[in-house]
Order: sequence, then structure tokens, then C-alpha cells
Amino acid sequence: MHKELKEKYLEWLEKEHHAHQDLYHELAFQGAKPTAFFISCCDSRVVSNQIFNAKIGDHFIHRNIANLVPSFKNAQANTATYASIEFAIKNLEIRKIFILGHSQCAGINALMHFDQKDPELQFVNRWLEQDQVRIDLKDCCDSNEELEKESIKLSMHHLLEYPAISDLNNKNEITITGLWIDIASGRLEICSDYEDPFVNLV
Repeated sequence: MHKELKEKYLEWLEKEHHAHQDLYHELAFQGAKPTAFFISCCDSRVVSNQIFNAKIGDHFIHRNIANLVPSFKNAQANTATYASIEFAIKNLEIRKIFILGHSQCAGINALMHFDQKDPELQFVNRWLEQDQVRIDLKDCCDSNEELEKESIKLSMHHLLEYPAISDLNNKNEITITGLWIDIASGRLEICSDYEDPFVNLV
């Protein structure tokens, strides 16, 4: 494993880091100034930098199981997610937030069949069951894809419960966008308001 890790590191060092030495030097000593904040799934098939052809430093990213934003009333129990939101809004002053979901999401599938949950996955189960509203979503959806999209819209709504985001939203100084990508086809759908349906981006 170490040999493979070394080979991949050396390949990255030569093809990426050395090829963009000035950019990495600037990021190291002047800091990054990301213009977008992505809340996305941990799934290795979904990487916002690749999907949107972004450079290193362009995106501030928080990843969790099923790209969920818990209700703000549960913020104290979900400090990792809300800490990233707080840092993005207050320290980095990012004003574009994206919830990036995807097809064949195992976390959403687990939510869809929560009554058959695996008792071995105690922390995954706690993450998925933390918000009763989210669990109730499965009753309004007939497919995983529908639930994937509805959960994104619920997360968009939950973001607006966060006071700093709510204040900015009231002044039209922030945007919250839902994105859903079909892994097999690459089709990207977008939702600009949690009350609106998803539509194809192109």
C-alpha cells in the first residue's frame, strides 16, 4: 500500500503541484479565497472540484453522509456541520452555498429503508435519525431519486434557519442552490428555491 501511495503522490507532485507552483505558493502564504461553499456527500464518486472543473482553493467543502444539513434546533448535536457553515459565512464571507447530492446515494437508500437499518451502523443510524422531519420524508417519496432531491431541498430550508444565513438572505446577499447529479449520465439538475422542483441545468 505504501508503494502505491508513494507512486500516486509523486505523480501528483510532478503533474499537479510542480505544474502550478505559483498557485500553490500563493495559496500557502496568502491563503485561499474560496467563492463557493459546497455541502456534499462523502461518496468518492462525487467531487465538486472535478464536476465544476475548479482549481484548488476555489471551493470550501464540508462532506457528510448523504449531504445533509440538520435542523438548526439540533445544531449543538451537529457541531461539525454547523462549524463549517459558521466558518464559511463569517470567516471566509462566502455568499454562494451549494448542497450537492447525487444518484445511487447509499445514505439516502438507508434512510428510505430505515426500518431495516443495520444495527452494526450505530453512528450512521444516529446521523440519519437525528431529525424526525427527515425520516418522515421517506413517506412522501416513491423512489431513492425522489428522496435524494427532497432531502436536498430540506437541507436548503434548514440552512435558512441559521440566523446569519437568514439575515443575509433577507437582504438578498446570499444564494442557496440545490444540485443533484446523475453519476452514470453526468446529468446535473438544479433547484434555486427549496419550494421549486429540480430542473436540468443544460
